[in-house]
Amino acid sequence: MPTAAQPQRVEQQPLPPASPPPVLLSPTPGKLPAAQHFTLRFDRPLSSLLVTGGASQTHPIDPEQTRWEVQLTPFVQGTTYSLGIQPTGKDGTIGDLYRFQMTTPPPLHVWVNTDKMRSAGVAMPVVVVFTDTIPQQERTQVVTALHFDPAVAGAWKWQNDHQLQFTGNKWWPANTTITLTGKLAGLHGKQGGFLENDLRSQFHTGPLREIDVHLSTQTLVAKENGKVVTQFPISSGLPGHETPTGSFFIYERYAVKEMRGDNPNAPDYYDVPNVPYALYFARGGYAIHGAWWHNDFGQPMSHGCVNVPTKRFNTRWPQVPERAGWLYQWAQLGTPVIVDGHTPGA
Repeated sequence: MPTAAQPQRVEQQPLPPASPPPVLLSPTPGKLPAAQHFTLRFDRPLSSLLVTGGASQTHPIDPEQTRWEVQLTPFVQGTTYSLGIQPTGKDGTIGDLYRFQMTTPPPLHVWVNTDKMRSAGVAMPVVVVFTDTIPQQERTQVVTALHFDPAVAGAWKWQNDHQLQFTGNKWWPANTTITLTGKLAGLHGKQGGFLENDLRSQFHTGPLREIDVHLSTQTLVAKENGKVVTQFPISSGLPGHETPTGSFFIYERYAVKEMRGDNPNAPDYYDVPNVPYALYFARGGYAIHGAWWHNDFGQPMSHGCVNVPTKRFNTRWPQVPERAGWLYQWAQLGTPVIVDGHTPGA
């Protein structure tokens, strides 16, 4: 009888040794510097790179495909990313999951003091304030990028590391819309935050109004379009406390203000509550304001401010004309104040 066929023995070939997974060489897992782009280096070529914890794009940046760039899209300022990075080798071997954390700086913002003003005085300076220090090498670029429409001759000056001011060679045109623009998107502050948009700001000037204070005659004259609207007696600073002379502008307004001297131990220290209709015009605390504590207008009486008659809080001379209240309503932030002459008796 024929013999049964014997099963053939199949010799199994040994499997090739498994390739080790790709290993991250740099950077060390942990905290990453804040940046929209960062580079990872691996010990062998990759076919792909998985990033979790933030929308991203990845691609190799060398022919060997061992160095990969990660770009966060979008790059959100003022947030913390918790990222997972997992490489896959050319042979499909999946590497470990590497964890990173990145905290992005807060965005850079910009503020303009005149933005949306509807009736700015014609001497109003424009101040641009950033929320972070602007590096020295970027400041010339900022000045060059800023433009007014209509154009006005003048100069920008950095007042500190995050603020600059424009002062015109002459006053703004009255009753005009002024637009300030600047191609500043992408400008970085010292902390790394950046402006996300270009600058655009508008304000509108009011009528051509001016306040003249004549120390020699102790008189205040209000003018509009070069014509006198009203004038009345005032009381300026006493000898030794003279009101400063020069060209100024109203930079702060208070319907009611408490005013006090600098040194409580000084013999001439003062602390006066309920000072009405204060219009500050010169640094150092000099203001035009109502005075209800005396009725000696026409001669120096103050510590340097310009006293004006007022009915408000005035129980001793209630029949005086309301000059201070009228001036407060008529003048605007940025209204020019011109002080000239000499203090009588000084």
